[in-house]
Formats: sequence, C-alpha cells, structure tokens
Amino acid sequence: MKKKPRMQDMAFMSVAVLAVVACIYFPVPTWMLIFSIMVLVVVLIGVLGNLGLFERQP
Repeated sequence: MKKKPRMQDMAFMSVAVLAVVACIYFPVPTWMLIFSIMVLVVVLIGVLGNLGLFERQP
C-alpha cells in the first residue's frame, strides 16, 4: 500500500521552505514572517483538501 503524505508533513515542509527563504531575504519583520507562514500553510492545506488529495478520517 502506498503511504500518503500527512497534513503535518506537508505543513512542516512548507514551513521549512519558507524559513530558508526568510533566511535569504532576512530584513523582514518577525510578525510579517509568522503571518505569511500561517497564511501559506492554511492555504496549502485548504487547496490540497479541496483537490481531494487528503481524505478526512476521524
């Protein structure tokens, strides 16, 4: 059986990528960085959920 990526893994990967980008473009306010990370993670999970890549399991 093929293992599906979990939401936590996808969110962690996106946060890690954003952290690298933040290190490259360093002069950014901390609140702006945190806000953008939260928004992008929520949007990513929402889009993937709408595409049906993640099945909601109780």
